[in-house]
Amino acid sequence: MVNRMPTQGQDSTGDRPEPGLYALTSREREVLDALAELGYAKGVARRLGISTRTVEAHLANARAKLGVETTVQAVLIFRESQLTGQAAPEPPESQDARQRSEATRSAALALRRRLRLALAAFAVSALVIVGFWGAFRAMLTGGGSNPSTKISVGPPGMPGDDSSVWMAYSSDHGGNYDIFRMNLDGTGVTNLTNHPANDGSPAVSPDGSKITFASDLSGTHQIFVMNSDGTDVKRLTFNEASDFNPTWSPDGRKIAFFSNRDSHPGEIYVMNADGSGQRNLTNNNYNDDHPDWSPDGSMIVFYSYRPDLGDLEQEIYVMNADGTGQKRLTHSPGLDWLPAWSPDGTRIAFASDRDGNEEIYVMNADGSDQTRLTHSDRTDRACDWTPDGLKILFESVRDGFCSVYMMNLDGSHQTNLTASGARASNEGSPSLPQVAPVDR
Repeated sequence: MVNRMPTQGQDSTGDRPEPGLYALTSREREVLDALAELGYAKGVARRLGISTRTVEAHLANARAKLGVETTVQAVLIFRESQLTGQAAPEPPESQDARQRSEATRSAALALRRRLRLALAAFAVSALVIVGFWGAFRAMLTGGGSNPSTKISVGPPGMPGDDSSVWMAYSSDHGGNYDIFRMNLDGTGVTNLTNHPANDGSPAVSPDGSKITFASDLSGTHQIFVMNSDGTDVKRLTFNEASDFNPTWSPDGRKIAFFSNRDSHPGEIYVMNADGSGQRNLTNNNYNDDHPDWSPDGSMIVFYSYRPDLGDLEQEIYVMNADGTGQKRLTHSPGLDWLPAWSPDGTRIAFASDRDGNEEIYVMNADGSDQTRLTHSDRTDRACDWTPDGLKILFESVRDGFCSVYMMNLDGSHQTNLTASGARASNEGSPSLPQVAPVDR
């Protein structure tokens, strides 16, 4: 039986059509329909001519509207509604128009049970055949949003000395996602979490003593914090929704993060470093994600999808640290996301597929002078700056699996930091490095 939260206007038996079905946009219906047939997000992206991340954003919106935690649940509900005639393109004229006879209702319920079994078997077999279990695991266990790749800067090391910096990253090298620590020269690889749960989105505190991260250790993804050696793990958020992508304020006193609580597709929240005082900063009905503080702590950059304001894809936005003054920085027909502020506060690096492939770009903090840095035929994303601001780290799948690269600010001398085998997370799955000084 598909577990889902009753939506407004639905009785507890689930017999009546759900208003959430009628709230689905035509594109969300196309995505769900194609996903049910193909079984993996990349195939949907190719068929519909959109990016994989856009597919994931539509799926996140569909999950929120249908009141479910996983994409498989959303697909099952949508497909069964198609066969039972439950989800007409437009809302019914009246409550009477949505009522069925007892005979029709019983037949629909029987069909629903058979369909769930058939689609569940199809979903599992398709995932195994195509080999995209890694990408779907976050959907199945996390809910609200795939935990996106994330990189941000810790405290400065010795300028120009990469050996004085370490990074925290997420990898499924052991079968499930754990938080690892590694020096930028590839040495000192250490599994910090090492438990059966899936951990991602690590963020090193400004003084390098703590790492906050997202984990499904408690069921849904929540925000946790631990010492930088993996000890003293504490849970910071407690809700039935999903919380991802934490990031520290420059003074280390607050943590901003993504959450889809309160029936929203996704918002930027902030809390004190001990988990107290949680409040919504963006407070709208859009999908806002991946916050990053400016070095002076006065502003937060993030990405958002706001179609009624003219957004064709996710765009980069900035706001004051209290959530006011939200302003769009990018205006491209492609996907712009995963922003990271430079240590001196003058520039923002981000990922975009505006030129046909997802690459790393950089722009001034006011959105001007947007420049492409990477030119790969595979996905490059999840950028961050070294603490001295002289280089940029990013995630790439150009070698066939997800790796962490580092390059100069002009895009030259791109070097694979994880080539020795300490590979990072698979494409489309949780997290990448945050950097901090090496403890010596």
